[in-house]
Amino acid sequence: MKNRFLIAITILAVVIVSSVFAFAACENSDEGYTLTVPDGAPALSVAMIGDSLDADGAEIKLNRKIVSPSTINSEAPKSDFAVVPANLAAKMYNEGADIKLLATVTNGNLYISSNMQASVSGLNSLTGKIVYSIGQNSVPDIIFKTLLKDGGIDFAVGEKEQEGKVVINYCAGAADAIAKMSLAKARGKIAFGLYGEPSVSKAVEEMDYIEVFDLQSLWRNQSQGDYAGYAQAVLIAKSQACKNAQFVDKLLQSISLGLKSAAENPKLAEKNIKNIYPQTELSGNITADVISRCNVDIVSVADGRDYYERTLRAVYNVNPKLIGGKLPDDGFYYSANIAK
Repeated sequence: MKNRFLIAITILAVVIVSSVFAFAACENSDEGYTLTVPDGAPALSVAMIGDSLDADGAEIKLNRKIVSPSTINSEAPKSDFAVVPANLAAKMYNEGADIKLLATVTNGNLYISSNMQASVSGLNSLTGKIVYSIGQNSVPDIIFKTLLKDGGIDFAVGEKEQEGKVVINYCAGAADAIAKMSLAKARGKIAFGLYGEPSVSKAVEEMDYIEVFDLQSLWRNQSQGDYAGYAQAVLIAKSQACKNAQFVDKLLQSISLGLKSAAENPKLAEKNIKNIYPQTELSGNITADVISRCNVDIVSVADGRDYYERTLRAVYNVNPKLIGGKLPDDGFYYSANIAK
């Protein structure tokens, strides 16, 4: 009986010690943090920051990952920090993820171009035409639909032109949209495309396409916002990682400074991105002008919660399920006070 008691005490002691070590490992930042971003404009946010950050005198490792945009939904939950679509962040939180919103990072980088010269005065000029668009149910798609709806412009999804309506034809990506526009041009038919940088600048330069609308400016003018566009992609973090407020502050500062540095040295930014993700779509396409038009800039929660929520409301009004059925509550938004 005594031996059994001693064995039980020993097992209990092992369990307690193991739990303490497990908890210490969870709290200890010695192993560093992982920051995952999708390829494209968000990749610029990690181009010029290092493999470690000095937070309050301590060097903390930062494992930067760039992944295909199609995999960010599955990769983000595995990461301490991640850049995700604005609506996905809200949806994750509303579905129970223990995360915080730190900042908006990408403020919209989509433009509408035509495959030939056209007389365009407003979005109603797209009526009766096809717009080849990327990202069905994405934030930019919702913003475009909201602009059409608020302008009293009817639209439909399809493959053929319809009188009195803007017809949206969804494409797998920018290359697909450009190819369909090129085919229409070969047939002598005008068509429009809604896709992002750096593909827009490349098509204008190499294919003589004409940029006709800046989606960000249209939204800013309509919503009377204070920032350069809308909340397209945001930086989120696991609540556990947010307890290191010094690191969070340093990360936000480093991203902001890194973006300025990337604009000053775009070739180095491209090289750094390729070192992390060789198959990046930014390869060979980065210039200071393209970086500017990618509209990547830190808008912290402290400064830009209303800005972010204006985007969420637009999404909610089109499809509430895309943000998890409701606007997130106060617990979603990061405050340095949670570290105390």
